[in-house]
Amino acid sequence: MQGKLYGIGIGPGDPGLITVKALEILKAADVVCVPKGDRSEGSLAQSIIQGLLPQKEYLTLRFPMVYETSYLETHWGAAAEAVAEKLALGKCVAFITLGDPTLYSTYIYLLRALTLTMPDLCVETIPGVTSVTASAALANLPLAEGEQRLAIVPGSTPEASLRRIMREFDTVVLMKIGKRLPQIQSLIAELGLSANAVLVSRAGLSGQTVVRDTSRIDDPQMGYLSLIIVRNSTGAMA
Repeated sequence: MQGKLYGIGIGPGDPGLITVKALEILKAADVVCVPKGDRSEGSLAQSIIQGLLPQKEYLTLRFPMVYETSYLETHWGAAAEAVAEKLALGKCVAFITLGDPTLYSTYIYLLRALTLTMPDLCVETIPGVTSVTASAALANLPLAEGEQRLAIVPGSTPEASLRRIMREFDTVVLMKIGKRLPQIQSLIAELGLSANAVLVSRAGLSGQTVVRDTSRIDDPQMGYLSLIIVRNSTGAMA
């Protein structure tokens, strides 16, 4: 009998933000799959739940941090094969991901690759607290109210598109900033929105930081595990 796959969001980093349902399923699962970057020494996702589930069988799946589609598809396929082997044994398999499984998550690619070879796969996706909402809460900042519009975009979005989005939306959340922090800072300053922009770094993790007014950021390395919430001049800060 084929096993069941769970895609589980474990929140932004604080184990206390893992939902009750997510923890119940993780405890019952036979195998817990953890994503790991090809250049990282360990899995951040695993480090978050390790203390809660020390005796579990863990399956590490490597996902390279590159943008070459053909290369990525090879690794997604390899990860899907490893998970399929466990499912074929009738095991309950849980794939954990930071934040929520449906928002910029490696789970999306894994599930897509799995369903190509296992179209009848039994799947359940468990939502998690996103870094977007966790960061807004940490900064005591409203994301949207009333008729306001909210946009969530990756930091890799072309500058021309970002400029248009920041002008059209009341609140813009820039995720996955990484090395583009200086360029994004400059664009926000150009639009006169620096004082309305908040950077939240490592939300829910040790060393979490909130910087109000992005013109005050002087460390270009702060883009890692960070996002920026920009409130347009038409929307008031909390």
